[in-house]
Amino acid sequence: KIKDSDYIKNQYFYIHKWFRNGIDTTLNGSYIAIPPFYPLYEGAHLVGNVIIRDFDLYKLESANDASTDPGIAYADLNDLDNTESQEGNFKRLEPGQDYSISNDLGFIRLRNRSSNEAFGCTFVLANRQTGDTLLTVGSGIIATDSTSILILKMIKPISLTPSHSTWDLMFKNVYYMGASNINKEGFAVRIVNQRQNPPSEYDLGGKPYITQFGLDSLNEAGVRQADELIDIENGSIVNMLSGELVFPTYHPFAYDSLTGGNQNPDLQSVLGQGKMYTTTTQTEINNDSRFEMQIEYTNQSSNINLGFMIVEGSEQVFVDGLELKRGVDYQIDYFSGTLVMNEDLNPNAQLNILFDKHEIVSFDKKTILGTRAQMDLGDRSFIGATALYFNQSVINEKIEVGYEPTRNFIWGVNGRYEQPLEGLTRLIDRLPIINTEKASSFSIEGEVAQVMPNPNSINNPETGDPSGVAYIDDFEGAKRTTSFPIQRRFWKASSPPLIYHSNKTLSHRNRAKMYWYNPYVQWRTKDIWPNQETSIRAQNETTDILVMNYKPLANQTLLPKDSLWAGIIATLYSGDYDQTQTKFFEIWIRSKNGSRSELSIDLGKISEDWNG
Repeated sequence: KIKDSDYIKNQYFYIHKWFRNGIDTTLNGSYIAIPPFYPLYEGAHLVGNVIIRDFDLYKLESANDASTDPGIAYADLNDLDNTESQEGNFKRLEPGQDYSISNDLGFIRLRNRSSNEAFGCTFVLANRQTGDTLLTVGSGIIATDSTSILILKMIKPISLTPSHSTWDLMFKNVYYMGASNINKEGFAVRIVNQRQNPPSEYDLGGKPYITQFGLDSLNEAGVRQADELIDIENGSIVNMLSGELVFPTYHPFAYDSLTGGNQNPDLQSVLGQGKMYTTTTQTEINNDSRFEMQIEYTNQSSNINLGFMIVEGSEQVFVDGLELKRGVDYQIDYFSGTLVMNEDLNPNAQLNILFDKHEIVSFDKKTILGTRAQMDLGDRSFIGATALYFNQSVINEKIEVGYEPTRNFIWGVNGRYEQPLEGLTRLIDRLPIINTEKASSFSIEGEVAQVMPNPNSINNPETGDPSGVAYIDDFEGAKRTTSFPIQRRFWKASSPPLIYHSNKTLSHRNRAKMYWYNPYVQWRTKDIWPNQETSIRAQNETTDILVMNYKPLANQTLLPKDSLWAGIIATLYSGDYDQTQTKFFEIWIRSKNGSRSELSIDLGKISEDWNG
């Protein structure tokens, strides 16, 4: 069950208000037409005559390190004096890893919800047909200018409130259904009006709310006829993989026509004021809430893998600071480390799990020996000796600092001699006024001990060091990789390359038509790397690939095929320019239908001029 006010917050964002509200204008002599995000047209979003290119997303960081750059994110780049700005050190996020973007529809989805972080972006609007640049939004660091800073278009400030101008950039119509990878079998959605008496999924006229809210417009055969079942095949409404339900309007549970509310006249009398979209005061939101989504699916439990060999009873599970109870709120298998939540978590809840783990393997061996010998010399005297031996070894012969083998030997001798002096006692008792209460005696006690340590028992004959050597770091396991982008948008037509061993470039006359793309359906990872371990949890079962094709132009049919060429180029980030220490280049290629083509790869300082 999901309340109408529990939409996903701080995860989906429009990158510009144009992609939310639409725009129809002329800019620098070029016509820009972007339709509004809603309403849908026959169940799908309309796309404009522009496409997003060279998009980069940045997150404001509190620390200043090598991975960040100074910059300012402005809510309005046309009004830099506006107080709605965030200044600091920004870290560039990785596409496909930290977020995903729709280059056609102009919105992003963060991998994780982020409530107290600021985000800004830079991008280029290009003509969809010609690829010509129409508008550049924001700017990055200029490598040749040490004083340059990032100028970003703000997507979200640290604290996003309804009064902030970027408030409308956040999606308010996406709901998490409680689980991901939901099976289609048995999946059902009902929208229930809790203010009706009794609560019902039908209005007073008998119309189902799921149809009135736009989640049902097709029957199971795909014919445009409502059947009171959610349109499960419509990716603009439901995402079974991520477990998200999307209402096809900006503010589905508010009736208005000015700020993006629901405009279905049949719902006007039952919808509230939409406080969930205009305030963060929970009391007002609760008082205005009217509807509830009731969702059924087969995999209702949330599994969390903590790793093997959890110490029994050591776990503590907290949701929003409230500790949960084992057996009531969750189940746990201590051996496999699998924790199963009994109830679906709120998508905005903060989950913390503390636990201890057993060591499966002990990587060192400890030996402790001790002995004690003592000889009594009468009732009150003795002499004794003690010896202790401690040895700790490690399997690895390459010793690391802080993990050295140890061998210590401790020996000690102690003794005591005590002799009663009865005569002295009688003599003192004869003195006037003195009367002893205890007998006099003579005693002497002593102890001597020595520690013979060897903090690193493995000597190093190669260096002649008899005291042992430990490594701080030999960097044998160090590996530095530079990844080229696989996404189509990072590549563009290349300049003509130089002919090998010549200062001449290939002729434009022989440049063939080249097109490249990422298939809509990703490639199975095991089809490329059969031995790689994959799993749904690791999200690596499929992999993006870049398909490149080229063919002769109409005027090149008479030219020899082996004289034609085409190319694409991508740039490295400024931190990856220095490749002097790079030893290997790895690329995986598959030639279609055994076609004979030659692929050449140039690395270095390469002109980006299309004309050479």
